[in-house]
Amino acid sequence: MVSEHTVACMGYSRNVENVEYTFRAYTGIPVDSPLPLFMRLIARLVKRSTGKRLKLQGLGRHTRDEIYEIGCRDLKAIADFLGNKPFMMGDKPTTVDASVFAILASIMWIPVEFPMKSHAYQELPVLDQYLHRVRKQVWGNTVETWYTGGEEAARMYTRLDQ
Repeated sequence: MVSEHTVACMGYSRNVENVEYTFRAYTGIPVDSPLPLFMRLIARLVKRSTGKRLKLQGLGRHTRDEIYEIGCRDLKAIADFLGNKPFMMGDKPTTVDASVFAILASIMWIPVEFPMKSHAYQELPVLDQYLHRVRKQVWGNTVETWYTGGEEAARMYTRLDQ
């Protein structure tokens, strides 16, 4: 279900494959603008060090497609375990939900597009519904809107509204 592979797949996307886009997303630098030199240097260091760590961990020895396939299988396992339950362990949120929420929100609610995120929105909409349920149950309306599902989420919600 949620394992080190889930997090490593997400790390591969952000810090190896899309590192410059990730920097832009979190700093607000437009996609069509070049990153400042110091950010490009930091991005290279992040990419290199993350790539090395993933190879040592084992996941980095797989191809790009295999890495995302592993991550998508993890998301499917989470969705299957959740089933029709409102929360992972039943009717009320537990610490398990806090852990799963943190990982899923880091995958689905960030402004970086990658295959695991697209798979979750296209094939496993129960996960986004779960995230909203946990957020509402735990925080209610007490926090400002910080949700961003990115382009794939916008497409999904457009389809649901039709």
